[in-house]
Amino acid sequence: MTISIVDDASIAFNGAVLLGKNFACDAHYERPVRIITHAHSDHLLNLTDSLRLCETILSTPITKEIIAILKEKELSSRITTLQYEVPYEFEGERVILYPAHHIVGSAQVLVESKEGRRLLYTGDFKFPPATPIKADIIVSEATYGNPAYVRSFRDSVESELIKLVKTSLKKGPVYIFGYHGKLQEVVKLLNESDITAPILVQEKVFRILQVCRDYGMELSNFFHSDSYEGELIMDSPHIGLYHMGASRWTFSEGVKIILSGWQFDVPCKRVGENEYQVALSDHSDFEQLMEYFSASRPKLVITDNYRSGDAPLLAREIKRRLNINAIAMP
Repeated sequence: MTISIVDDASIAFNGAVLLGKNFACDAHYERPVRIITHAHSDHLLNLTDSLRLCETILSTPITKEIIAILKEKELSSRITTLQYEVPYEFEGERVILYPAHHIVGSAQVLVESKEGRRLLYTGDFKFPPATPIKADIIVSEATYGNPAYVRSFRDSVESELIKLVKTSLKKGPVYIFGYHGKLQEVVKLLNESDITAPILVQEKVFRILQVCRDYGMELSNFFHSDSYEGELIMDSPHIGLYHMGASRWTFSEGVKIILSGWQFDVPCKRVGENEYQVALSDHSDFEQLMEYFSASRPKLVITDNYRSGDAPLLAREIKRRLNINAIAMP
């Protein structure tokens, strides 16, 4: 089978991932259908242009609701929702979304061309538990595309975080900083542990937690920081969850925890007085990327060089280690 990179799959200079003839993912492009893999800002590029010019914009239902919270309700009103594993057809091409397990609602995008070729865009994904999808061409994230980016301790990170929170609560409040999606995951982890301290969150984190709960996530013991209950909780031992954008805040008491995907030496380390960094990541590390490609066995991998500086290195390692053709784009 002859595969044309330009005709079948590519990454444009503005970060749009192009699949088949009709689909563009995670940035605007002059194509009739725009697909949003998840609600992080680097995958919502030029959304207003797509809302104005595209015939259809697709996302999972929960991604649409998160966009409405993080952006504006009007921005999400034109988004058409597509459930996982339910085909959507457009001019002879078919698209199917699969769970990416990056953040809640995130999706891998499979396009089946008129000629029967299978074109996959992983988006940001975490494998496992994401399922490798068989495809002729894979366009892949390359966040941890450097062979040095491996966490040998990845299975112990969650337990280390819980242990740190339990110990820190003895000193007073615990303040945890991370990105949307990761923060909701932390609430789930805390709920599943034996920690009973109430969790205080601000407006947008609170509303996304409510959406997650509406979609079946078992989440509890969280309170809006500006509510009556929140005001009462503030003066007792509690856990505060904040977006990473507020991580420069300082506190007169308690312990501060930063959730960082860029820590590869130990699961948890002290970085200051009463301040720690925990290696909780929602991306596949280098070894997991390789395992995914090995399982899928595409004819070609295109690594995303728009969102990661290690895409060329990842492409070289795919060719060297797996004997699969690979290039970085753009």
